[in-house]
Amino acid sequence: MPYKDKEKKKTYAKTYYKIHKEKIKACARTYYRTHKEKIKVCMKTYYKANSEKAKARVKEWRKTNPEKAKAGHLKHDYNLSLKQVNEMFAKQDYKCTICKQSLKTCFRPCVDHNHKTGKIRGILCSNCNKGLGYFLDNPEFLRNAILYIETN
Repeated sequence: MPYKDKEKKKTYAKTYYKIHKEKIKACARTYYRTHKEKIKVCMKTYYKANSEKAKARVKEWRKTNPEKAKAGHLKHDYNLSLKQVNEMFAKQDYKCTICKQSLKTCFRPCVDHNHKTGKIRGILCSNCNKGLGYFLDNPEFLRNAILYIETN
């Protein structure tokens, strides 16, 4: 492969990768497993030295891959797939469980979960989700708020 022409070299590399994709990925996984700590240190060092550049790259990736970014967020934070969330939307008839407003027009529908157990409760509009958060998910606080509103 001693190509002097950059385009030929690039074409060769792409072709080689297509043919040997699985073998290359297996080697990369094995290398990562055996050098995990060293790789983490290198990544941390690079990130500290280039944090602005890294943040900009992540921001740009999220902008160009919104579905993948959303799926990654759901998987990381709630261990849910996009398919599971879409099923939850349909099961709730695309409405907030509390206020019954349409989640289709909601600014940012939220996956509601119990902060102590991590159990997923449903999907709420951002206002209802914030409201529960402000009341610390405490039923007694919510009952007191209802009583306050009804008596005043």
